Amino acid sequence: MKIVVLFVAHCIAYGCHAQHVFQSFDQFAAFAESKSVALKNGALRYSEADRKKLLAIYELLEPSGGLSGTFNNNTQLAVTPIPDASGSDFNFVPFGTQYQTTLNAYAELKILNLAGIQNLRLAKLNLESVELTNKLTHKTLLENLATAYYNVVYAQQKVKLGEQLVAAADSLLQLTQQKFNAGIVSSQQVNKAMSNWLTQQNELEVTTAAVKLQYVALKLVADLPAETELVIEHQQDTSADTVELTANTLQEQLYHKRFQYAQADANKKSWSMAPTLSLFASTSRQQFNTSFTIADVTGHWVPSSYIGFRMTFTIPSANTLTARTTALYSERVEENNWQQSQQQTILQQQQLQWQREQASNSVTQYERIYAVDRDSYAKDEVNYRAGIVAVDTVLDSFKAMCTSAYQLATARAQQQLTEVKIEINHEVH
Repeated sequence: MKIVVLFVAHCIAYGCHAQHVFQSFDQFAAFAESKSVALKNGALRYSEADRKKLLAIYELLEPSGGLSGTFNNNTQLAVTPIPDASGSDFNFVPFGTQYQTTLNAYAELKILNLAGIQNLRLAKLNLESVELTNKLTHKTLLENLATAYYNVVYAQQKVKLGEQLVAAADSLLQLTQQKFNAGIVSSQQVNKAMSNWLTQQNELEVTTAAVKLQYVALKLVADLPAETELVIEHQQDTSADTVELTANTLQEQLYHKRFQYAQADANKKSWSMAPTLSLFASTSRQQFNTSFTIADVTGHWVPSSYIGFRMTFTIPSANTLTARTTALYSERVEENNWQQSQQQTILQQQQLQWQREQASNSVTQYERIYAVDRDSYAKDEVNYRAGIVAVDTVLDSFKAMCTSAYQLATARAQQQLTEVKIEINHEVH
């Protein structure tokens, strides 16, 4: 019972983390997407851009105004000289009341705001740009995840291959030891066979350690905590159809959107010097009292109001003209970037096509080479058992088989990675 309590306490203190097992890249990608900080930040940026678009609609009309109230105590009323009946003298008569309460409401609304129109267009273009940027971020994330995932798969395949080669080297060592015990070969040949076995053993240890390192790299790319336990048990789907290679225009679309944004920004800077037309209105109520009363409910309120239009012309400052010049040059820069991205889209498609063909050819060639080297080693081993060839011949063919085996594993992993990247290129657009 005490042991169980201690175990539960340990789990609470340090956490018990279940293993996450994945048998395909699609499974792992779905898991990593839910944890990705980049995708979460992208969603926040999109929400922010959407909110800014709503604020741009508000800014287009730019309503302003307010309510105010004042209470005056005219401690000394102004007087006006009034001539008397004879006309030779004046009577100084005070006018007004000592106490005055005023309530005022004012509102203004822009009905012609050319700069505001462009600002709304900028907000819409920014929202579309953020959406495209998020798609590109998603595509880049999937490509990086695929690279890290297949690095793990390749390292695991190298471990399995290394175990087979260690077993083959051990078998050769045992055979050479038997020949030595029988007095057929010298100790030098035993040493060579031993050196070959140690080399393969060391390669296996290095590869096994590499698997752990690749798991760490995979967690880094996927934004996963260090304590997350991942288990990749990749099973290649040989029945999957080959995805047609199509051009991915996300980058081109983004640069085109940036060019449109620069155009709209230049227009906004120009239209900021245009006049604005506003509709305004004001209404007020006044109450006059001879006694100290802030607002007499039963008293008389004197109303007044007005309505009108205001045309505002702004003389452009040096900063305004500088900003407009900068915007015009930025527009030309973004146009150049857009044109360059069109060429990059074509070249990237050609590059993927070449990588697919190269990967397929490499697998075919290394399969042939490995088949030849494996057959050569098998025959040399038979001849060695028969005493026809020396151990050096067998070791040479064994090393050649090891080299071609690793090359074939590399080519297959690269082919799988290339096909996954083509799928990503096709799906995220």
